[in-house]
This record gives sequence, C-alpha cells and structure tokens, in this order.
Amino acid sequence: MIKDIPDDAYIVRATELGQFMNCPRNWFFMSHNGLNLEPRVRPQKLRFGLVWHKGMEYLYSNKDPFEGMAEEFKKEEELIYGVAAYDAEIAQAIEEEKDLARMMMEGYMAWRNTASPPDSSFTTKAVERRIIIEIPGGTGALLAIRFDGEVLKSGGLWVLEHKTRGKSSSVDNPPELALDLQMGLQLYGASKTNTEPVRGAIYNLARKMKPSARVKSPLFGRHEVVRTKHELAVIELVVASRVPAMQHYTALAKAYTDTGESSILEIVPYNPQPLGLCSWGCSVKNICESINRREDVKYLISTSLKLREKNILEVLAEELPNED
Repeated sequence: MIKDIPDDAYIVRATELGQFMNCPRNWFFMSHNGLNLEPRVRPQKLRFGLVWHKGMEYLYSNKDPFEGMAEEFKKEEELIYGVAAYDAEIAQAIEEEKDLARMMMEGYMAWRNTASPPDSSFTTKAVERRIIIEIPGGTGALLAIRFDGEVLKSGGLWVLEHKTRGKSSSVDNPPELALDLQMGLQLYGASKTNTEPVRGAIYNLARKMKPSARVKSPLFGRHEVVRTKHELAVIELVVASRVPAMQHYTALAKAYTDTGESSILEIVPYNPQPLGLCSWGCSVKNICESINRREDVKYLISTSLKLREKNILEVLAEELPNED
C-alpha cells in the first residue's frame, strides 16, 4: 500500500468510478477530480446513511453504537443550521430520524446473531479502513478504497458492507449484489493488501423502517456474495480503462475553473435517461437541464452547490495515519 502520496497524484475514489460511468456530467461537478462541489444542504437520504454507518462502525469496534449515531447526528445538524435559519419542520424531521435510527439499531442488535451467517461466525479484523493502491495501465493514477469492515471467516477474508434501503424495498437477496462495481473494487483492493485469501462480501441490508409487530416483511438482510479471481481481474481492467477519460475531463474542469467558459460545460456528456428522468437522484439535475438549454448557469450553480471544505489529500491525511 502507498503511504507517501505526491501532491500532484491523480487519486480515484472507488465510489466515483460508478458515478463517472453512470453520468460523466454529474461526476464533473461532484467529484474531487472535477469541480469538487457538493449540495449546500445534505440530502436526507445521504444524511441518514452516514448516521447508520457511524453506528455500525461503533458497533463492530465494540463501542456504543448509539453514541456513534448521536455524534454523527450532531455533525449533520451543525451542517444544516450552518446554511439555513432554524426551521421547526426540519428540526422535527431530524428528531424523527433519530427515533428511527435508535429503533433500527435496537432491532439490528437483536437480529445480528440470528442472521445467516451470524456475527458469532466471524471475527472482525478492521472497520472503516482506508487503503491506497496503484491503478495498472501506465496512467500513474492511484485508487483510494474505504472498507466498512473486514472480517475473517472460514479461513478467508470477507469485506463487510452496510447498506440502508427505502422502507418499501426488499432486503431479500437483491439481484444487483453479484455485479456490484463498488464492492468489486473493494475486494480487488483487499486482494492486493491482505495475506489472507479474499473470499467475497457480506452485505448487511437494513430497511429504513421502525421494527413493529405489524411489520411482516424482514427489516434486515444478510447476504454472502463470492467473487472469483477472474471477476477481480475484470474489475482491474474496468478501472484501468476508465482512468484516461476521467483525466481528460479533469483537465476540462480545471479549464472551466480558470476561465468560467460555459461552453466547456456543454461538451461534458451527460447520460440521457431512457424515460427522460434521472430517477437515481442527481444533485445537479436542474443545472444539467439548464446547460442543455444553453442558459447562464453560474448563478444556479452558486445557489445549489458549494465547494467542499477539504480536497482529497486533506481527507486522506486524516484517514491514513492509523495505517501500519
């Protein structure tokens, strides 16, 4: 694993590869390799996911998960009220989220040793670990990967992944898990940085709904997905083949920052959706539509998005010191 990262290193986050493949224009605005912007107000879906992950991090670190969720909620409230005046409706929504998170965690803690496989069948090796590895192909790029957890089971290493899903969704063996690109990248990275043989992924799925006697469908699901060496080799080819295009659009992002020329935005491709709707929840949808109409989007960008407080090197500087 690489420890001393050059200031000019081209670093690709595992999460952004899928973002780029889904829509280069969304990536162009949101990635640290693009304009490095984020929504001025964090979407509720993202906010709850961060809180849940913090609780799970604490739980699998043998710490109080409710304390972890409370810490994350406090951060989210500071972010919300740092950009908007106090709003009673928002405050009520946050209190409802806190109650939901608490009841879900209580339900998960009662369920986890009845799951298949149960928590008692594996040993936690690490939680929230970050690694940096080289991307093959001669581009000089690095891949930054973060694991929710790594566990040892049956003589091999498994990557642990925590996912929250909508309350009307199903946690019964979703079909997309076998071809999950982000998890493929995590397993690829794990195979490069661990001595134990990498077996696959263990997914913890949680439906955002309060446990109740009236709720009949499962709220939690656990699924094992085995990934072969051949599958990881395919993942390696995928990431290596996309990096040159990403680097090209990074150069365009710098040109836009330097010049402010709106014509640059027009040549960054977007992904036309089959039904005309970006149903996956794009944070720059209105901006994208305005670009396509050749309108002046500078004001819309400034009111919808803001520059992230930290660049990728600053983020990694906080996350990597604990690595051996």
